Amino acid sequence: MKKLILILLSMTILFSMELWEQKYNLDKQIFKKQISILEHKEFNKNSFDFFKQTAKKLGVISELKELISTNNIDNFVEAKAKFLVSLENGAFEKKQYDLVEMFDFDNNVEKEVLFGKKIKKLFVKLEKSDLKLVSKPLENLYLIKYYLDALNIKTNNTLFDKIEVAIKQHENEIFMIHLKKLQNIIITLKSPAVSQEKLEQHVKSFIRYNKLTAFDFTNGIDDEGNIKNSLEYTEAIIFSARAKEKIMTISGNLPPLTFKVLLDIYEEIIANIQQKQNKSEVTKLTKKAKDILLEATNLKEIKETPAQLVANVIGSLKLMEKSIKTKDYKGAEFFRLEAYSFFDPDIEGRLIPRDPKLANELEGLFWDGYKDTKGLGYAIANKNDMQVLKASKQLTKRLSIAQEVLETKLSYNGSFIQSAMIIIREGLEAVLVIAILLSLFTSRRSKIYLFLGTLFGIIGSFATYYLAKEIISISTSNRELIEGVSALIASAMLIFVTAWIFHNTYSKGWVEYAKELTQKSMKSGSLWTLLFIGFIVVYREGFETVLFYETLANESDPQAVWFGFLSGLLFILIVSVAIIKGIKKLPINIFFSVTGVFLSMLSVIFTGAGIRGLQTANILSATPSSYLQDWQFLRDYFGYSPTLETTLFQVGVLVLLFGFYLYSKYKK
Repeated sequence: MKKLILILLSMTILFSMELWEQKYNLDKQIFKKQISILEHKEFNKNSFDFFKQTAKKLGVISELKELISTNNIDNFVEAKAKFLVSLENGAFEKKQYDLVEMFDFDNNVEKEVLFGKKIKKLFVKLEKSDLKLVSKPLENLYLIKYYLDALNIKTNNTLFDKIEVAIKQHENEIFMIHLKKLQNIIITLKSPAVSQEKLEQHVKSFIRYNKLTAFDFTNGIDDEGNIKNSLEYTEAIIFSARAKEKIMTISGNLPPLTFKVLLDIYEEIIANIQQKQNKSEVTKLTKKAKDILLEATNLKEIKETPAQLVANVIGSLKLMEKSIKTKDYKGAEFFRLEAYSFFDPDIEGRLIPRDPKLANELEGLFWDGYKDTKGLGYAIANKNDMQVLKASKQLTKRLSIAQEVLETKLSYNGSFIQSAMIIIREGLEAVLVIAILLSLFTSRRSKIYLFLGTLFGIIGSFATYYLAKEIISISTSNRELIEGVSALIASAMLIFVTAWIFHNTYSKGWVEYAKELTQKSMKSGSLWTLLFIGFIVVYREGFETVLFYETLANESDPQAVWFGFLSGLLFILIVSVAIIKGIKKLPINIFFSVTGVFLSMLSVIFTGAGIRGLQTANILSATPSSYLQDWQFLRDYFGYSPTLETTLFQVGVLVLLFGFYLYSKYKK
């Protein structure tokens, strides 16, 4: 009797559940059923009993029974799609909206509009599918098929069969050919017009994706159609798909002919990207698409606010988290890169002049990590879901702080201080190198060549900036590559000079070498070495510094920026003069020891900065280790980051220089 009462009580509780609770439990049981099939385990068919009464009311009991009974994964995926669409269709007809995913629509939406939007979103997912993961593209295909059936739209079943076969056989070219035919059916579906506010947001996003498509494709392949930067090429694929998705999203706000023209343009862009050809044509097409869209929507290209920029990053991070929850690590990496493209340069570039520490922390969280938190790049590569979610949560929290920083209008004094700190922070290393070399090589010819190199470095910085803005496209990873390579070259040159100092001073003796430097002009080869060092150490910091000042000038009082720059420049000039005069007053043996130590330290710093640049440009891997501590002091002043690659290279340079020192000192 007690058992009977308990059963009746359980049934009463189950059948009295709210519809949204039933839907939640239904989704859980469907997932468990799918896992049991994949793992070849028994599944309790009674687990769906709580939903059978609702299924009967909505006329989908036969679809539910088919779902429960199937034990083949391909059949299950189709049965699942058929059941879910039938359930939503029946629930919509009977106004049981808690069982329907309504997106942002209210209950007055037409079924054709609601299901049409679902179909278009599913099509975009299907188009981006990795055919190696058969179940997911098949599920999206079946959902599209049954949603179209629910709308009584006649389709060619043979077309769906051909797409299904292409998915199962991993025939990507055939898949895309037939998908194009399916798209011609889908674009005829009725789409609602979004609000003016939403339209502006979508158009801004489109312009960003559209621009990045051309930038990344141009930098991702060479003129022969070979991939020269895999990260850039991958991002071009990502952003072209996202731009097309935005066109689909606002189709209800566009004249039918304009929508079709934009879609055709992006079909051509995507085809060129897939075939790795026609870089210049892709650039022209993206410009054409932007012009057509702005004219059709009567909008202007508006600069995004800090809130919108941060919202873009967080939106991509949420999609990344969603991919992680379904174990889609490729998709998670896709959205991580997308989030990072929003962060750099628009947020990071504006944040560094104001709060470089926060900018450094955010970048670390995107890549290898920061302090005790592993970065997203590292966590996704190692398929560590907990680390991904922890880093994403930390990023979201810190991005809100970054938004507050960027939204705070700088006062005159604040602009002055920020401007001065940029030139001091970015220029001090270069000035230290120049000052040390001037104190060491005192001949007139040496100074002329060194100053010429410095001048060429300044000119080169402005020239690269001009080319990047007016003639060519230099993307985020290419900027990092420029900085990384130039830092490593500078490090190599300083190692050479340091080894040369050790060799001459210790082998010949301090006094003898000092006399030789003061009595003889340097050889031609050495003069050219000085010129090149002057150029590379200035150029290494110059291009980025110019970008920082442009950003600061756009958001601050220009007069304060100029005064800050001149004040900062005056400060580092005073420091350099003090170094030259101070070092010269030292006894000769201490003079060369201090010079050697300074140049050795700068070699290590440049090495760390160079490796970090290559890691950010995705040329070199970044492998964090639990044995490496994240010391902020070393990060700020010695180019350190807690990755195996950076540490090994910096330690290697230290060992090399110490080896030069020992060899020179004890050589007989």
